[in-house]
Amino acid sequence: MATILILVGTESGNAQMVADALKPVLTAAGHRVDVTDKAAGMGDLQSHEIFLVVSATHGSGD
Repeated sequence: MATILILVGTESGNAQMVADALKPVLTAAGHRVDVTDKAAGMGDLQSHEIFLVVSATHGSGD
């Protein structure tokens, strides 16, 4: 299966909760999943096949 990196951008923690909820679902489907709120480096780009970005909006989606 795929190696997936979930990149999280959050202020209040809601996007982190979404990413944390996705991880076990994807893992149960047989994927290797990592979650980070840090900037992805070249090593991350080379060692993962799929990137999911989970980011929050504030206000009215501004």
